[in-house]
Amino acid sequence: MMADSSVNDKPLRLMVETLESILLGVKAKQVELLAVMPPVFVIAAITTAWRYNSGTNRREATVPTTSPSLTPNEVEAANRAEVTALLIRAGYRVYRPEADCYGEDLILRDREEKLHAVQLKSRPTVDWKKLGGNGRIWMLFPDPESGNERRWFLVPHDELYEWTKQRHGHTPKWDDTWSYPHISRELADFLEPFRLS
Repeated sequence: MMADSSVNDKPLRLMVETLESILLGVKAKQVELLAVMPPVFVIAAITTAWRYNSGTNRREATVPTTSPSLTPNEVEAANRAEVTALLIRAGYRVYRPEADCYGEDLILRDREEKLHAVQLKSRPTVDWKKLGGNGRIWMLFPDPESGNERRWFLVPHDELYEWTKQRHGHTPKWDDTWSYPHISRELADFLEPFRLS
């Protein structure tokens, strides 16, 4: 496939040629998915395809998600795009509710066709008052300190809450919420069965 020769603008022609070369390796089924994805997910998919097709080292190509120039909303959008690609590769269907209600940032359909309401966070967090008690919310978060090769976890909120309460429920700061700035070895052992791969 060649770029349209009627494109006279050199930067635009270069962009068209680059996109064509990236998409050459994309299968028809993937193109169908791109057609129905929100634009931010299309960008993530094209970036992933480019990295794969170009052989670029992922450590060099990964865009930091904790830049001081990013707003919290931009960090959330970058995290959502990153983890959406990971979830799709892991066999989930990913849906985004029109409104963020009741802690539902994403809806996932697993291989058994069960639906999961998911709260996306930038680190391990539990909050009984907002998210607990009904057993339906799952927490999705990266290891805050895993660098460019970020490890992501998908865990039922109430299960993580009970585990956290056993360890921190007696502390003065406990108020049915807890947020971990990093993942300790003990927490990593608990989370390992919930790691996305």
